Parts: sequence; structure tokens; C-alpha cells
Amino acid sequence: MSHRKVSASERMNQSVNITSVDARTLILPKVPPCKYCGAFKFYRETKFMCCSKGTIVLAELVLPKYLVFAHYWN
Repeated sequence: MSHRKVSASERMNQSVNITSVDARTLILPKVPPCKYCGAFKFYRETKFMCCSKGTIVLAELVLPKYLVFAHYWN
């Protein structure tokens, strides 16, 4: 079997029948949120990728009242 080199323009012109791809292959399994920080994670993401298993805690952002007022009432 011989393989010929395909140029980039030829590859772009080749059509792909996307309807033949099974939709179930495009859906990742559901993952529960991190039990330490509540972050939503991707499939196979470890518990060390968001809060390092509870060892990293971000400071809570508190907005000044005038910014909240300006955001909601303008």
C-alpha cells in the first residue's frame, strides 16, 4: 500500500461527514463539583487542579456599595 503526500489545500477541500459521528462520543461524563471549594471540574480533572484539595483559599471579593448600586440601578 503506497501513501501519497496530501497538501494542506487538498486536506481543506476534503469534506467530512459530521453527521456520521455518534453524538454520544462528544459528551463528557458528568463530574461532581469539588467537595472543598465547590468548583466545577472537567472529566478526569484531579482535586489538586482547583484548590489543591482545600489547601488554597481565595479571599472573598467584597464590592463597595456604590459599585453595586451603580451596577444594578443604572
